[in-house]
Amino acid sequence: MVRVWEETGPAAAPDLEWPSLCDQLVIDLVQALMCVCQRTSRWLIEDFHKALKTGLRAEKLQLQTAAQLLAAVALLSVVALA
Repeated sequence: MVRVWEETGPAAAPDLEWPSLCDQLVIDLVQALMCVCQRTSRWLIEDFHKALKTGLRAEKLQLQTAAQLLAAVALLSVVALA
């Protein structure tokens, strides 16, 4: 587990703290920062997935094979990133 905290925050809000579970052994600061960066990128991935599923309706495609689905999702991914 990596604990990230804000020592000095705005006067109106209490100090912030984010405990984060990692699946790797964390021994030094570099490994801890890698764990934190992976955790913070999760929200970008969630937004991408939401755009692909909800906005572009990738789940509603009536495709018959995995190759067709892969090709369609590859094209839709470019739009979802935008």
